[in-house]
Order: sequence, then C-alpha cells, then structure tokens
Amino acid sequence: MAGWDIAPKEALAVITRAGTTAQAYGTAQRRYVRDLDDVRSAGGRFLPQAVAGFADNLDGRMRSVTTRTDRFVGAGREVVAAYKRGDVEMAAAVQRAAAQASPEDRHGGVPR
Repeated sequence: MAGWDIAPKEALAVITRAGTTAQAYGTAQRRYVRDLDDVRSAGGRFLPQAVAGFADNLDGRMRSVTTRTDRFVGAGREVVAAYKRGDVEMAAAVQRAAAQASPEDRHGGVPR
C-alpha cells in the first residue's frame, strides 16, 4: 500500500459528483415507484397484478443500486480522509469492506 498516490481534492470532487448523481437516481426511483403505484390502483383486473409483480421486482433492484451507491460514496470519503491522515492501511481496509456486497445487495434483495 505504500505506493498509493492520490489527489484528495480531485478524488473528493469525483465522490461528490457520484453522491449528487445517486441522489438524483434516488429521487427518480421514488417517483417511478409512486407512478407504478398509481397504475396499480387505477383499476382493472389483470394489469394491476402484472404491474405489481413487475414493480416489486424492480423496486428491490433499484433500492439495491441506491444502497450500494450510498455505501461506496461514504466509503470513498472515508478512504480519502484516512489517506490524508496518512493511514493507508485503514484506507485499504475501508475500500475492501465497501467492495464486499451481500447477496441482497448484489441482487436487489430478490433471491435468484
């Protein structure tokens, strides 16, 4: 790990952009789920059931993207902070921990 050479200011700029994009994605995801809920409640017999199944499956996957992105953005900030303190071992440990996705995260909470 002694070979690390990052530019903290630039790294934080990239992490901040990723966080901003993730927030926009989260907003779009909530809007999408709300719109699907409107379709479900619109009436009819078969369409709401089909939309419900689709929405339930997709919602878990979309939430997974948001959860993982939040985790990586937070870990990125921690890595840069540790690096700036000179603690490259801690930075490497944070990076490894963030990269370990649970089965729920990898598949959006949907069993495969």
